[in-house]
Amino acid sequence: QQIVPVQIVNDSVSGEPDQEYDLSLSEEPSDVEVTPYRSTTIVIEDLDEARVRFLPGGSVLESSEMFTLTVVLEREISSPVSVNITDENGTVVDTVTFQPIPDQSTQQRVITITFPDDNIALEANE
Repeated sequence: QQIVPVQIVNDSVSGEPDQEYDLSLSEEPSDVEVTPYRSTTIVIEDLDEARVRFLPGGSVLESSEMFTLTVVLEREISSPVSVNITDENGTVVDTVTFQPIPDQSTQQRVITITFPDDNIALEANE
């Protein structure tokens, strides 16, 4: 086992894509077999901009008529950030706003989505 140092520079360049850093074994000593796994890729995620995402959801019984989801903001922000939550038809069902909180790089908001039980007894999952 050997540790290969890789210097990662936080460049604060906004809007750039994630970067990839490739490593491979280039020479094969005569007395050593190198497996097919000769290379690997390290993905360097660009975290210069705030990201908003859902925590993984789940399923709910239709008769429940509501479901809670968690919306996560990753990265410290300097001004309020609002995101609209839309349904499959593009209709805004909720708006979540995150306020700047010094030295806090992650925030969460729990939202409740309501939907009517259409009382159809035999139907496929929606």
